[in-house]
Amino acid sequence: MAVSDGCRKRWALTMEAESTLTLITICGVAASFVGTAASQFWKSSVDVDGHTAKRLTPVGWLSLGVALIGLCGSVASELIRVNIRTTTDAPQKAEAAQKKLSEEQEAKWRSVIQRALNE
Repeated sequence: MAVSDGCRKRWALTMEAESTLTLITICGVAASFVGTAASQFWKSSVDVDGHTAKRLTPVGWLSLGVALIGLCGSVASELIRVNIRTTTDAPQKAEAAQKKLSEEQEAKWRSVIQRALNE
């Protein structure tokens, strides 16, 4: 079975997108981990209403923001990956359903013609 050039190009583009999305996911998770860990180092003791509490400094808040952005990037890249898979699988599923339908119709027509010839 020959594969068309368009199909090869689509597959190559999908594979390139898959590797890019994997890289984005890994970087996002790493940034989230590093940001969360780093935010824990930038705390300062603050006297609040008579007791001492640990509060994040501005750098700690920034690190926490980087962590959230990294996590959101990872989730977004996974959603895009699912969308790409769904989009590339849809034409193949539709073609398989059409082929099955036409085979069923052909079998029905053959049985009708066979009954008509036997009468």
